[in-house]
Amino acid sequence: MSSSLLDHLWPFGKKEEPEKKRTYAKLTTSVGELEVDFLEEDAPDTIKNFLFLVKQGFYNGRKFFRVRPGELVQTGCPRDDGSGDAGYHIRCELTGKNQVHKPGVLAMAHTGRNQGSSQFYICLGTLPQYNGNHTCFGQVGLGLELLPQLKTGDLLIKVEILTQVIKPQKDGDDGG
Repeated sequence: MSSSLLDHLWPFGKKEEPEKKRTYAKLTTSVGELEVDFLEEDAPDTIKNFLFLVKQGFYNGRKFFRVRPGELVQTGCPRDDGSGDAGYHIRCELTGKNQVHKPGVLAMAHTGRNQGSSQFYICLGTLPQYNGNHTCFGQVGLGLELLPQLKTGDLLIKVEILTQVIKPQKDGDDGG
C-alpha cells in the first residue's frame, strides 16, 4: 500500500492545514477598482487607523487632490486640498522589511514625523526619498495599471474591506 493511500485511509495524526483568510481593501475610483493587500507585519497601527476610517466611511467620495505623474496620487483629505486630517495623529512605523516606496505601495502622508492621520498616497514609481520617512502599509495587487489614468479631482468613490477565505490545497492525485 502506498504511503499516500495509507495517509488517506488512516487520518489519525495527520493534521489538516487551517483555512487562511486574506483581508484586503477594494478601492473604487473614477477609473476603476483596485485591490490592496495590507503590510500587516510592517504597519499594524497604521492599518488599524485606515480600517477605522474606512468603517466610518471617511474615504468615500474623497478627491485625489495631488497627482504627480510617474510619482504618486494622493487622497484622504476631508477638505480635498491636502490641508485637512481626521482630527488626530498616529505614529510612523518605519522599521519593517517592506518599507520601500515602489509602484503600487500605499503610504501614509504627513506634515512631519508622527503627524500622519488620514491622507495617504499610492506610488506610481520608485520613490527612495520617502523610504524611512513615510509608513508603507499596503500594496496594490489588482488594478495597478489604472493608477496612471487618475487625474487631479478624480474620486475615491468607495473603500470596502473584504475577506477572502483561502482553503488549503489538498494533496493532488498522483495519477496512479
